[in-house]
Amino acid sequence: MSRSPQPVTALPTNRIEALHDAFFPIVMTLLVLEFHVPEGMDGHLAEALTSLAPNIFNYFLTFVVLGVYWIGQHTQFHYIERTDRFLLWINIVFLIMVALLPFSTALLSRYVDEFLAHAVYGLNIALIGVVASWHWWYATVHHRLTDHDLTKAMINAVQRRILIAPALSVIGTFAWFLHPFLSLAVFLAIPAFYIWPGRIDQEFRQNAIPHDDDHEHSTGPHIH
Repeated sequence: MSRSPQPVTALPTNRIEALHDAFFPIVMTLLVLEFHVPEGMDGHLAEALTSLAPNIFNYFLTFVVLGVYWIGQHTQFHYIERTDRFLLWINIVFLIMVALLPFSTALLSRYVDEFLAHAVYGLNIALIGVVASWHWWYATVHHRLTDHDLTKAMINAVQRRILIAPALSVIGTFAWFLHPFLSLAVFLAIPAFYIWPGRIDQEFRQNAIPHDDDHEHSTGPHIH
């Protein structure tokens, strides 16, 4: 894909990407602060660790969800070649939503049987997805911040994929009325969906092509 010359007024994207790369690990690390070593549990340690099961499950769930959104933004900036002040502010809103995930995760862990905790967590994930969708729409509409070679089919494919997470988070929230653990199962389907390769991944994947030196590496060095 050829890159068109950037407008004079364009801003580079490297500062946004650097901020994301620094921000996401911090939020991921904050998730572990909900874990506390049980004290005064002589003879009952196994019971105490069992009580941490919701915290452990939600830790891994949210950690992978954060990974999904980091990869999603990384993918978006593969196509977004430049930025402007408004896109910078969309990114600020995006990070505000991301920063709330440790709180909503802790709330879900402590009140796993209550609908409001599931609603807050689901709403948090949904808002992140909606802002990510807004981010993609703003950058790609009329190819505002992307190369004009980016096809409409690819733009729509990315947009549809982004909106799966908000849709599943809403379904997961209301699945609580059937059973709280069904709600968690739907939330778990969010990272599971994005881990599975999609159409977008096919663009980045290349078939392995053997090189002449592969045979040499497989047979070891030749001695002359």
